[in-house]
Amino acid sequence: MRKIDEKAYHAFMNRRRFKSRNTEVTVDGGGKVHMYLFGNEIAKRGEDGIFISDGNYHATPTTRSRLSMFVNISIYKGDFIINNKIKWDGQWTNINHFN
Repeated sequence: MRKIDEKAYHAFMNRRRFKSRNTEVTVDGGGKVHMYLFGNEIAKRGEDGIFISDGNYHATPTTRSRLSMFVNISIYKGDFIINNKIKWDGQWTNINHFN
């Protein structure tokens, strides 16, 4: 886990803006929080929970690093595995039931 992962995660969870290099956390007027990596949304939070996506960066180390703050993500044969059990296709997924 890198410092930028921690800072972005804490900003996301505390609904605060954050920007550092390739990672940005924004809060929109409705209070929804969004995390971006290289301009592509990889996490969002609203009233219906926290959702993650690979942002079309299928199984890159940086994407995995940012998202690992939310759930345990490993890579096996080029695929994301959530919590060492569930093969994940990278599409928007509500992580509330994983925690």
